[in-house]
Amino acid sequence: MVGVAFAATTIALTGSVLAATPGNTLVQAWAIDDIISLDPAEIFEFTAAEIAGNSYDRLIGYDVNDVSKVYGVIAESWDVSADGKTLSFKIRKGLKFASGNSITAEDAVFSLQRAVTLDKSPAFILTQFGLSKDNVQSKIRQTGEYSFDLEMDKNYAPSFVLYCMTATIASVVDKKIGDVTRSRWGYGLQLAENQLCWLRPLQHSRLAGKRSRRLGTKSKLLGRCTCDEQSHLSSHS
Repeated sequence: MVGVAFAATTIALTGSVLAATPGNTLVQAWAIDDIISLDPAEIFEFTAAEIAGNSYDRLIGYDVNDVSKVYGVIAESWDVSADGKTLSFKIRKGLKFASGNSITAEDAVFSLQRAVTLDKSPAFILTQFGLSKDNVQSKIRQTGEYSFDLEMDKNYAPSFVLYCMTATIASVVDKKIGDVTRSRWGYGLQLAENQLCWLRPLQHSRLAGKRSRRLGTKSKLLGRCTCDEQSHLSSHS
């Protein structure tokens, strides 16, 4: 009876207890308890992959209307060696991370080497080409400020390799920020303040601002993602 009385009082005072959704607003409810990480080197679940798709840029992309067509995103172009074992990538100039740092081949090499070294769930996407912790430093190598080589253990269909480079694990992250966090925690998964701001410019901070929320059973906090207030994302709440 107390609850009913309180509800009646609330309605009497406010005139309404529900607000209509504006006609130009879409409300979505997500089940996000499958998120275990927002690190592109570890993401292998649906929800995190969807978030990553709106937060990170990869080397290669594909046309969602015709998946037989791939195109360069971070990569501007690529060539295949005569023996088919090496892909030489050229990085698109003029791209910047949200940090303001320029995107170069050094960042792409760091990102791929890191993913192989961490060896998390999606690492097989890269290690199937003969890459391992022991050889990745020599197999993925920078050849210029905006170019790098990916050497594989044998001749694979270039289209297959390129499609693998559309995966989240082929996201390019900011090496300068990665070096800072690595000095604090090693080559691990705690990516500190700049986690969600590694890649895309400020207009991609849609994940942030007032939308801080607790994610998953580990209650990870997805904080703000702006250039001035970088996100705090830890592997432990």
